[in-house]
Amino acid sequence: MPPRRTGATPDALIAALGDEMLGAVQLAANLGCSQPTLSRLVRAAGAAVLTLGRAQKTRYARVRNAGVEQPIAITRVDETGTPHHCGHLYTLGLATGSRTAWVAPRVVSLHDGLPWFITDMRPQGFLGRQFPARVPQLGLPPSVADWNDNYVLQALCAAGADEPGDLILGRAALDIFLRHVPPVPIAQGDKPRVYGLRALGDSGGQGAHSSAGGEQEKFTAYVQSGTAAAHVIVKFTPEGSDDMARRWRDLLRAEWHALNVLRASGTVDAAAAALTDAGRLYLEVERFDRIGARGRRGVVSLGALDDSHVGQRHNWVRTAQQLQRLRLLGEDDVQRIALLYAFGLLIHNSDMHFGNCALLHDGPGSIRYTLAPAYDMLPMRFAPSAQGLRAVEIPPVLPTADVLVVWDEATRLAREFWRRVRDDPAISDGFVRIARAATP
Repeated sequence: MPPRRTGATPDALIAALGDEMLGAVQLAANLGCSQPTLSRLVRAAGAAVLTLGRAQKTRYARVRNAGVEQPIAITRVDETGTPHHCGHLYTLGLATGSRTAWVAPRVVSLHDGLPWFITDMRPQGFLGRQFPARVPQLGLPPSVADWNDNYVLQALCAAGADEPGDLILGRAALDIFLRHVPPVPIAQGDKPRVYGLRALGDSGGQGAHSSAGGEQEKFTAYVQSGTAAAHVIVKFTPEGSDDMARRWRDLLRAEWHALNVLRASGTVDAAAAALTDAGRLYLEVERFDRIGARGRRGVVSLGALDDSHVGQRHNWVRTAQQLQRLRLLGEDDVQRIALLYAFGLLIHNSDMHFGNCALLHDGPGSIRYTLAPAYDMLPMRFAPSAQGLRAVEIPPVLPTADVLVVWDEATRLAREFWRRVRDDPAISDGFVRIARAATP
């Protein structure tokens, strides 16, 4: 037994922890102090040391400096717009790399990097690239692609009051949410004027972020929709009549048809509307993580859940099947995901990455998920490259074992989709020819 040392301090405790998570017996031995002395040192260290477990299962870890106040309070905004505290996030210094701990009443979970319920809040895609300009005082790298987990947490805690999903990190971002005055919905007749300004980069003071990452030019808006108001993501095409602009109009028009076909099927929910003005096509897709003026719902990408619970990212269907085996997803939703994936194959959606399928949940402690409405479902195989339009082969699409059970239904929906595209007078002659060749 090592000789006991006197004069142990909170700094010595933190140094003794280093990059390990240690039990009380081991830590006391490393410090050469008694158990009561260790308890006093832990209390004196305050937020610099995280205590997990009780009695003989107690473990201690050093809280890593991530450039934000520790611990990070996590707030969940419910469907009525009411905020609720739902735990704290700690960043830990462990030898295995950047880790975090979510600590809530009766729940403690450890994560490599950011937890699954925060992953999709990371600024990304077309809208995410605007985030660094919102927090110049932080001096973060100008490209969000270069942000590590510390930078993400710093940005979200400073200004992440309106990110995808229902969570807010830290007190400063929560104060922004609490002070925010609910927006006035844009009237139907005002959309052309307002959308035209937004497309030119004038957010009108209502800048926000997409509920799904993506590169297509877009902005968000709060609009009047019938007798109700709704938050929407608005994709828009370039101005002009050249081949590039025409193809993007065809594609967004095709996305509108795809979402309407899926909604009419009664199996996969989707909500979209199209508006043409001044040479641009605007596609409104209703946000499923927003309810009314201030209400929110939890949402997580299939990719974030796969990374946290499965670790394969093969395709949507296999991940859904693994989540079902873990009792996180119901059989009906597995079938819906299979149908959505098969439909995407049949309409030549070459961009079905794991951020383009999402699930709804009831907060970080959720143990069950449901499929969110469809989005970003369009024939991306035919999108123009940076160099312009290019000839694209249209190979036959054959079923695989993952989608065989839903293939007939998906084929029926795909044929209806291509029929609507062919019959749409707003679709160009060139894309009509593609539709004829691509019809299964």
